[in-house]
Order: sequence, then C-alpha cells, then structure tokens
Amino acid sequence: MTPKSISLQQDTLTHLATPFYLMFLLNLLAICAGAVLWLNRPVLLDTIAICLCWNTFNMLLIICCLGVVWERRQLRRSTATPPGNPSPSAPPQRGRVQAWLHDLSTTGIG
Repeated sequence: MTPKSISLQQDTLTHLATPFYLMFLLNLLAICAGAVLWLNRPVLLDTIAICLCWNTFNMLLIICCLGVVWERRQLRRSTATPPGNPSPSAPPQRGRVQAWLHDLSTTGIG
C-alpha cells in the first residue's frame, strides 16, 4: 500500500538505494582493477576488455536503478490525473455537456 496524501518537500533517496550504491562501488572497483590488469597483463587483453565492457554495462544499469529510487519533491498533497483526459460524464444529452479535465485530484478539479 502506498501513501496517497503525503507531500515531499525535497528530493530524497529511499532506503532501497543502499544496495545499488554498494553495487556501484563494487563495479567501480572492478573497473579500476581491470585498468590495472590491462596495463600489467597484456596476454589477457581480450578477456579484460570483455570484462570491462560488461562492467560498464552493469554501471549503466545501476545508474538507471538509482534513478528509479530517487523520489522527487511533490508540491501537491494528492496525485492528479494528466491533462486532456475525457471526463467520466455521460454523453451530451439535455442539459449535460461533455467536458475535458485539465486537473483532477481529491482536493479539486479544473
């Protein structure tokens, strides 16, 4: 269950970011170790190059994961529907008008 009426005043990271930071650090250390091996073991260049490419790919995935656990500040107390959605009202009849919603939340409508 997610809280619906909590407003974040500033950007924050959730507690779920800790494992991703650890993986980021481990991959960074692996890339440094790969660079040292690249210079000291020219016989293993092909293997080291493949491992470095794979670590670079892992780093990109970890950065994407860190972007997911980053929570941006929210200025409203409740979420709103995106603009341009047709209203849930009935089709036009006597005295009824079909409308387009620009902003609908639990605290108001536009």
